[in-house]
Amino acid sequence: MKVDLSKIPKDVIEAMKILHSHGYQAYIVGGAVRDLLLGKSPSDYDIATDATPEEVMKIFEQHGWKAVPTGIEFGTVLVLPPSRSIKIEVTTFRKEMYKEERGRKPIVSWAKSLREDVERRDFTINALAIDIHGNVIDYVGGVEDLRRGIIRFVGNPDERIREDPLRMLRALRFATKLGFTIDPETFEAIKRNVEKITRVSMERIRDEILKAAETKRFHKFIELLYKSGLYRYIIPELEEMNRVSHHPETKGHHGETVFEHTLEVLKRLDEVGAHPELKIAALLHDIGKIKFGPVSKHFHLHEVYSAEMAREILRRLRFSNREIERITKIIEAHMIPINMLNQGVPPEKIVSRLIAKYGDLAPEILIHAYADTGNRIFLELAREARERLRMMSTKPLVTGSDLLKLFPGRAPGPWIKELKEKLFEIQIRKGLKNKYKVIEEAVKEGVLPKEVLERINVLI
Repeated sequence: MKVDLSKIPKDVIEAMKILHSHGYQAYIVGGAVRDLLLGKSPSDYDIATDATPEEVMKIFEQHGWKAVPTGIEFGTVLVLPPSRSIKIEVTTFRKEMYKEERGRKPIVSWAKSLREDVERRDFTINALAIDIHGNVIDYVGGVEDLRRGIIRFVGNPDERIREDPLRMLRALRFATKLGFTIDPETFEAIKRNVEKITRVSMERIRDEILKAAETKRFHKFIELLYKSGLYRYIIPELEEMNRVSHHPETKGHHGETVFEHTLEVLKRLDEVGAHPELKIAALLHDIGKIKFGPVSKHFHLHEVYSAEMAREILRRLRFSNREIERITKIIEAHMIPINMLNQGVPPEKIVSRLIAKYGDLAPEILIHAYADTGNRIFLELAREARERLRMMSTKPLVTGSDLLKLFPGRAPGPWIKELKEKLFEIQIRKGLKNKYKVIEEAVKEGVLPKEVLERINVLI
């Protein structure tokens, strides 16, 4: 099998030629080969060679390239052509030995052949190589697995997992991303080694989850996470979610478990290409329902419980404070547009109120409402919210200081925040650019008493 060299950037071919001209081997390896064989454009390129890192740096600098020792202890040098048009990682053939007590950090030594190098890689589809003539080199059956759509560990699956237990999550993610099936032997190995995931830092686990959430099949990733048993060491609360069911008479539900409903919500978000942050919110949006017993008709304030539980889970997974705040706000608010629509609130007011209270999260909350209910009106409202946010300044014109001047006899308190939100909602809904117009409109709508008009000059 050959690859059309015109599909590969010229500077990648030139890098291989430079290594060849000095008597060294050079092969394109890893994800780039996989993507080229799948008809996709690789986002980055890796080259494997028998030259040592020091030799790689010397050679490329002689040819006017920039060479940066980004991971020299693992044999990796980043090289950039004079045009700086592309970054290429050049790594020395290597073999690795792992000792259980060392965690996942390998003892690296240089290998002498490409075969030794690819046999230490994770999956067969990632263990392919392309030579300078475009020939595909396959020592592990990766081409056939690509053709059949199979994710399979290279060699002994238990050994690959022991080397780096994160590979279990990576297997799930690649199956999700590519729409492939996990080889039965590989999946059974994952199931019997799930407890080894505890050797992996939560930061690395979080990153795999977020990468999976970037795909269009995140719901499949969560389904595989559950079926494999890995969830027990990452989000064990999913088990309770699968034990709690909605009563068949619950509006908008059909007797499904909370976990089954969550997969339905995630599937809709995958279909509309939602942001990963929103998918994480959806994964946890109903987790508070596990507090209501095995079957329930009503889950009053479940969104509050869900946000509290989500906050703890996200901290456990080492999400940033900003991510936690945004995700839990979406969870806290996820019932607001649904309840407002059920109460007959006009759609334009739903948008205005959400923007006033949640700013740039308003479109995300509305998209979540669509995924939660299947009602496409929320997608229309999300588009309207995005357009309004694009057109307007989201800063409230009437400030807390203004309100204290308008109500000189009142002390500061929660009333200021509540009134500011109402005035901001009017500002957004009416498209007002002047604080005096906002106050006048608020008086017309009965939000403010007429007396404030007599004191409006104090705001000058």
